[in-house]
Amino acid sequence: KIPVIPVLVQSHQNYIPFILSSATYSVNEARAVSIFSTEIINPPLLCPISMASSNLPQVRMTSAFLKKVISTDPNSTPYSLDVHNQNISHLDNLNSLPKLRSIDVSFNNLVDLEGLSALPDLRELKAYSCKIHDCYSLGTWCPSLSTLLLNDNALTAVPKSFRSLRHLKQLNLASNKLEVLENLPATIEWLDVGGNELTSECGGLGLLVGLETLLMAGNELGPELPRSMASLTTLEELNLNDNHVNSLRNLPPNLLSLHLNRNHLKDTLRLPTPLLHLTELHISGNRLTGLPADLHLSVPMLDLLDMVENRVENLASICRAVQGMKELRELNVAGNVCTPRDVNGNIYGEICMDWWYKVVASAPQIEILDDMVCTSEDVVKTAKIKKREMEVEER
Repeated sequence: KIPVIPVLVQSHQNYIPFILSSATYSVNEARAVSIFSTEIINPPLLCPISMASSNLPQVRMTSAFLKKVISTDPNSTPYSLDVHNQNISHLDNLNSLPKLRSIDVSFNNLVDLEGLSALPDLRELKAYSCKIHDCYSLGTWCPSLSTLLLNDNALTAVPKSFRSLRHLKQLNLASNKLEVLENLPATIEWLDVGGNELTSECGGLGLLVGLETLLMAGNELGPELPRSMASLTTLEELNLNDNHVNSLRNLPPNLLSLHLNRNHLKDTLRLPTPLLHLTELHISGNRLTGLPADLHLSVPMLDLLDMVENRVENLASICRAVQGMKELRELNVAGNVCTPRDVNGNIYGEICMDWWYKVVASAPQIEILDDMVCTSEDVVKTAKIKKREMEVEER
């Protein structure tokens, strides 16, 4: 299991403890992101350490309770209701709010969504981090939903009624117990199914003809990706971290960003299909031993390459590959055999700086190498000296 990072997130007057979902971020990735970033405090990416305490009294959604929330809660109006973390176990009396278009019932003790039948015009539903295992009629009750967040629940299947959600654009089903993907409407543009039990036989992806972002970290997709994934021609962002993948066949052709951290990629990196639009490639924590010298032909637009903590022994393999990548501006290679860190895990000292300057000298277009700026006058001067030394050694 990947360690998780505890953080505190303010929710109205209370501070609630959370842990960062390992399906989305590893410790190394989270280290560089501020806890004040919207990426981290965005609730769909977080899992609660504990639900509402069972020692607290259950809150009933009476008409008087709803009226009080509307009048006192700054996040609630007749069109938007926020009752998250209220120890609610049943949704009642929502027919008293016929204008409601958005509702947040997250961090409650809900096991189903009975009561939402009173809201046929609902556009946004946030019901993450509850105990929901039954939402079979949701698509029939709320056919106008465009945003649906059901992550961190106990769902074992996507209900057939979801086929009726013809306006759905954003769907988060991360951290449930899904084994297959079915009944997904073709209108979805953003989908998170990370942290489930999906395999390469999960199905359902080929029907998502308008999908732009797909997050599938922390499943069991490997060793090979689903064949249907290759048909996702509109997909721009794909996260496949922690999936035991050892083959890059069936990748969508028009990706801009690809995350394959902590998989089972080995030997020299091979891309069976060129990714001509790719600008970000994250392949850290694999078993790669080298990069092909003609990598630039497969990813000509690559701007960022992150390949820390692999098993590359020959620094020349890295230098030759990045030399031809004219659009590359940021590179992370530390933690390989040929690019060691010091005893404190930093890039410091004669050995570390030797390989660092050799990489800079090989690819002067790079602006940031392992979080250090390469464009200062002193660095450029030292890199030129290092390049001359390298040329003499080659002779």
